[in-house]
Amino acid sequence: MPYYFHLRNKIRDKKERGRVIENLQKLSKQLDSDIPDKDADQNLLVATWNIRDFGKVGTRRGFGKREPETLFYIAEVLSRFDFIAIQEINELEEFEDIIGRHFRQPEEGLGYDGSPVAQMWRSIANPDSPL
Repeated sequence: MPYYFHLRNKIRDKKERGRVIENLQKLSKQLDSDIPDKDADQNLLVATWNIRDFGKVGTRRGFGKREPETLFYIAEVLSRFDFIAIQEINELEEFEDIIGRHFRQPEEGLGYDGSPVAQMWRSIANPDSPL
């Protein structure tokens, strides 16, 4: 599960933060119905996601800055899986504070266009822990 205590710092306006919390609750409910429960003995949930130009603005193609709330939505989706490969990563520092610090990012890009790829996985020893 993502670390939501950062919501207060990332989204300072109370009304806006309330809207984001409501959206996260809706997203969580939808994901509960769409994605199978994690069960270390029964399944391995794997995902790959090309999150276009993720990280610092302008470091690659400059598609613009993401709103702070999108980091929480992305973290909520990713937290449902056991192993994830994320493509087009520019940097992870801000995102790591929300999702946790279990990322591995190669020094050189592995994507077909040379873009970095990050991998994230859940510990087998503690399969219910946050990523």
